[in-house]
Amino acid sequence: MSLDTEENSLQVSMESCFLTNRLKVTGTIFIAEDDAATRLAITRHLEHDDYTVVSAGDGVQALEMIRETPPDLILLDIYMPKMDGRRVLEHIRTDEKLRHLPVIVITTDHDFNTAVECISLGADDYLIKPPNAVLLRARIKALLERKYLWDYEMALHTQLQRSYEQLRTLNESMDELSHLVVHDLRISLASLLSGLMTLKHFGGMGAVQQEIVEIGIQDGRTLLSMINDLQDIKQIEEDTLRVKREPQAPKAMVNSVLQQLSVLAESRKLQLTSDIEPDLPIFIADGEKVSRTLVNLLGMICKYAPGGDTVTVSVRRFMRESALLFTIENAGGKPGRGQLPRQETVPGEQTGAGKHLPSTGLGLTFSRKIVELHGGRLWLDHERENGNMVSFILPINQAPGSAENA
Repeated sequence: MSLDTEENSLQVSMESCFLTNRLKVTGTIFIAEDDAATRLAITRHLEHDDYTVVSAGDGVQALEMIRETPPDLILLDIYMPKMDGRRVLEHIRTDEKLRHLPVIVITTDHDFNTAVECISLGADDYLIKPPNAVLLRARIKALLERKYLWDYEMALHTQLQRSYEQLRTLNESMDELSHLVVHDLRISLASLLSGLMTLKHFGGMGAVQQEIVEIGIQDGRTLLSMINDLQDIKQIEEDTLRVKREPQAPKAMVNSVLQQLSVLAESRKLQLTSDIEPDLPIFIADGEKVSRTLVNLLGMICKYAPGGDTVTVSVRRFMRESALLFTIENAGGKPGRGQLPRQETVPGEQTGAGKHLPSTGLGLTFSRKIVELHGGRLWLDHERENGNMVSFILPINQAPGSAENA
């Protein structure tokens, strides 16, 4: 069935269910009845209401015909030759393709227990022969509306399943494409950085040329870091990122980060400084990912700091939680590019320093996720009148007897 045909079928089904005052409910009704006179009388009533009627005179034939071409509703006599209505009903309700079909039992048996038995076997309704034409018409109409609604829901479910499979296939293709693009970008950037560093090594360039090469190297490293951030964020969301926890020295890590951003600071006429509390303990973390977090956040502060400003990276012992408090801030004494944007913040615990960092932006998203992956938290200080400040806390998880002397 084509998509257009399926959508038209669904629309007709909904109209049948909800617009019955404007559109008469129709369908195919199967009559399983051994009495020819009763079968003929019911058939005339139903055909007068524009129903298509199919019939059989015994249970075996009825079940075979129903399985071959399922109708929209079944009128089932209890007492029939070869196979009685009870067994036919049991077969219908145990057949995955037929079990949803509405069944009205019709019989001459006035015994209340027989009605209870038929309902317990799965009959939707029970009428005494000869059934009242008005009552029969009302019961059929109600059951067909319910059946059409069920058909619509099943068709919609099938369509949703198909759409889900298409979306899953598309996502897999996008993941493969993303992997290939990242792989090619990494190779290209590695070649570019290698060439620039080789050019720098041989020398023989003027001051301006050296500055251009340094900027190219720094921008290349930034792009490579962004690619790594993107991949790590994806792995964090998929819960596949592996964190390598090793002893880290806070002072050595901060000095390395300041060195990496020295060219950027010089180009913006910023002074980078550090303020490391003495005798800080070694902490356990993924050094490469925490360093990238510091690079991202330091670069963010530098972006909004005015020229000639001082940007400071400080590390303190956060005694209340056996953690280290990392803070990056600029003095903001001169007019500059302005405050960090007050974007929508993510839900989380507030601290005295301010609100949690917003989740937008690749570098910010990576930093927040890495800090939280280490069991810490990260926030911006929006209360400062001058300058900007971002802070995060990382648990120490100190190895016994370790301490930093650097």
